[in-house]
Amino acid sequence: MNPARRDVFVDLCTQRDYLAPEGARPALNTPQVLPNLKHLMAYARWARVPTLSCVDARRPNDVRGLARPDCVLGTYGQQKVPFSVLPNHAFINSDNCLCISLEILGQFQQVILAKEHRDPFTNPKLDRLLT
Repeated sequence: MNPARRDVFVDLCTQRDYLAPEGARPALNTPQVLPNLKHLMAYARWARVPTLSCVDARRPNDVRGLARPDCVLGTYGQQKVPFSVLPNHAFINSDNCLCISLEILGQFQQVILAKEHRDPFTNPKLDRLLT
């Protein structure tokens, strides 16, 4: 095994609008998924596994007129479910800038990247961190 290799967990959209019964777009299999997610995040916390998380972050102007907008910035539904946030984390906005420390996962156990579209690679910082 390569000693330079490090495992990283990737967590996509573990937000209240998707995982809470009162969310704007709750997943149909939430009761089956939540226990597994809790176990994985508990393991990441315990084993100190670096974690890259992506969250949907829609601007209010971008969802105007939608019947049930989800993950609107600043709303309860846009927040990550509490168990999915590790104590030592950093939040990175989507701003079309590549300026991010490549050692950020050495400084923080979890990096939470905002994304404005469904595709997580719309935040160029994710691609930079993964490569």
